[in-house]
Amino acid sequence: MGVDDNSVMSSTDTLAADLKEIFGDRLKMVAAFSSNSHTCAVVQNLTLGDLDSCAALDQKWRKLGLDSPLFLLESELARARDAFPLEFSEIIATRHVVFGNDLFDGVTVPKPDLRRACEVQARGHVLHLREGYIEAAGDRKAVDNLVSAAVHPFRALVTNAARLDGISPKGLVTQLNLDNFEKGFPEALKAAEQLVDYVDRWSH
Repeated sequence: MGVDDNSVMSSTDTLAADLKEIFGDRLKMVAAFSSNSHTCAVVQNLTLGDLDSCAALDQKWRKLGLDSPLFLLESELARARDAFPLEFSEIIATRHVVFGNDLFDGVTVPKPDLRRACEVQARGHVLHLREGYIEAAGDRKAVDNLVSAAVHPFRALVTNAARLDGISPKGLVTQLNLDNFEKGFPEALKAAEQLVDYVDRWSH
């Protein structure tokens, strides 16, 4: 484990200790997910006073390299998956439990809900690229910046779509021949449109 990993662990442990002071026995779980700056806390209930207490500590947590934690009620684990399928999928796939029991163990996101959310995300990405290209008005630098800015969202899109078939993002890139999506605008747009078609046609 490297120095950075130790730093992250101490940061998330500090967050968990702070949350335990606020919530006591109402705190059921704290986990890091995605990049380790992202955390979530599952609590029995949440009051305005709890939010005020967390707000008072938010700058401290940010100085530790953490984003503001995502709070979930214990009752929402089963009821909110269809509303936030991408977010729940990311937590389920990448979580590292810092405190409490792993309440996401055995929790799954229905594939139709995940597919629908992926399609919305993918179609939005295509629309953004088309709009951005028009707004660039032939400015080569602006187009290059558009492609560069689209790389991270496209990778996130691929990661989400790959979960439909339970394959790796790299596997989906190879399967759909998306390797050149960073090369330029034509390649970025073609790859985004191919991903839309894949998600749109996906079925069990």
